[in-house]
Amino acid sequence: MEGLKNCLTQNKEIFQVIYDVKNEQKEFYKKTREQLNELLEKVDQLMIPENSYWKNLASKTCKIQLPILGIYPDGIAFQKAFEAMLEQEKPGYIEKHGPQWMHIYEGRIKPLCNDIIKSRRCDKAKDIRAAMFDIFGEDWLVHINTTASADDICSFKQSRKTKKAFECYIYLDCLSNSKEITANTTKQIRLMELCKENDSDTSSNNSGDSESNYDQELEDNQELGDNQELEDNQELGIIKN
Repeated sequence: MEGLKNCLTQNKEIFQVIYDVKNEQKEFYKKTREQLNELLEKVDQLMIPENSYWKNLASKTCKIQLPILGIYPDGIAFQKAFEAMLEQEKPGYIEKHGPQWMHIYEGRIKPLCNDIIKSRRCDKAKDIRAAMFDIFGEDWLVHINTTASADDICSFKQSRKTKKAFECYIYLDCLSNSKEITANTTKQIRLMELCKENDSDTSSNNSGDSESNYDQELEDNQELGDNQELEDNQELGIIKN
């Protein structure tokens, strides 16, 4: 009886040792998996290209897509275009990262894309401003900076000088002869049309008849002129802030 008791005691001690070893193994496996996951995450981060690569790819995407999507592109449409470009350069890259790809795009790539798109807007604004003032001149348009606020841009668009300049341009170019007018040829036309009200050398009868005819033509074509002005503003891309 005493021998059986001793045997059971020894077995209990053996089972306890086995149990402790298994628990230690589980704890070891758990820590090993955690460390391995950390290493894999670091390796994965090292495999993600530097910002210079993303900026270069974003620039390529902007060059191709902005003429299609506009300078205020839809975020989802631009992302799909970017992903299509990435898939051409690194096939399977997005699929490999799975759900993590959205974190990579939102955290690292999207801000770079937004900066490039904003820069393209500023470049477009400078080109538009240069073209407008090359045609009409600063004598006939209120001075406005390319970095003007939305309120200043709105005031510029509503300015009588701005509307008058566009009315003359639309009348001469679109409603009259529909042929291309270069900056050189518009210099003389601009002076003839825009200075008509202040031209003291013109005889009163001729001036009255000319202004009356001009005002009547503008009135007759007011609706078409308003629509054309809206289209021209959209094409000129009056920039939002």
